[in-house]
Amino acid sequence: MQVQNAVSAVAVWRLNNTLLDMWTEFALSEFRIETFVSTNSLTERSCVCWMTELAKIDSRLSVCFTAVVILQVAYRSQRYGLSDDLVDILVTLCGQFICRRRYSQWLK
Repeated sequence: MQVQNAVSAVAVWRLNNTLLDMWTEFALSEFRIETFVSTNSLTERSCVCWMTELAKIDSRLSVCFTAVVILQVAYRSQRYGLSDDLVDILVTLCGQFICRRRYSQWLK
């Protein structure tokens, strides 16, 4: 009975620590995305690359990236005006959602 209790306690401890480790890594990933987007110039091509690679890890990271980029575009357009590059980035980001929705309608 003591061995069973000990094994159960270890299993619960590992599960709790695994969840904490995953949450910590996810929070760090969000911070890294925010830092990268705010300090580097993005292109349509780099946005597609980022979204594709992040979606392979976790779709929520791709959504986080999209949200951060949209906020960055809003900030830069307010500060410097809406440039063709910023519009291209928005079209790329929004196109990902529009195309998926359009294709899913055709499949019905």
